[in-house]
Formats: sequence, C-alpha cells, structure tokens
Amino acid sequence: MKLEDHPTVEPIRPHHPRKGIPMKIERQDILKSKTALVTGASSGIGEATARRLAMAGYKVYGTSRRGVPAGERSFQMLALDVTSDESIEAAVGEFIRLEGRIDL
Repeated sequence: MKLEDHPTVEPIRPHHPRKGIPMKIERQDILKSKTALVTGASSGIGEATARRLAMAGYKVYGTSRRGVPAGERSFQMLALDVTSDESIEAAVGEFIRLEGRIDL
C-alpha cells in the first residue's frame, strides 16, 4: 500500500494564501479598537499575524528579541526575549504604559 492510498492520510492540497482585505474603520471605532501583542513579529508567521490583525483594525505591537524598528510595517515593534522574565515584564509594562491594556 502506498502512503497516499492509506485511509488516514489526506491528500496534500496547494496552499493559496488569502489576500488581506482591510476593514473600514470609522473615527468613533478607533477609540474602541482593540490592542494586540504579537511575539516573533519581525518575520514569518508572527509578522503575517501582526499584519492581518493591523488590517482588521487592531492596534498591534510586534515583538522580537532585538526590537527592530517598525520601518515599512503597519505596526510598532518592541524588544522582547520570551526566555527572560525581566524582558517580558519590561515589554508588557511598556505596552500597558502606551495602550492601557492588552486585548489579544
């Protein structure tokens, strides 16, 4: 029996990424917008997640160990090393200082 004929193996389907559709945000909704902290947002899945959340109207802060500048990103970056308790406390404290809360 070939692997692809095995009853528990699903066929591999090509990945077709969805293009983000920005949501229209009214002025009064900006005051109600939610905040998000995304770890590993300097590249890969973390960066893609942060971008999607920003397009959905979240005020996003991405993190990376080195705290890269925001540059062309649609979100701000904070330095955060998830293996360091001190770094976690500092990043979360800065986020709370800037936004007052973390929603996601």
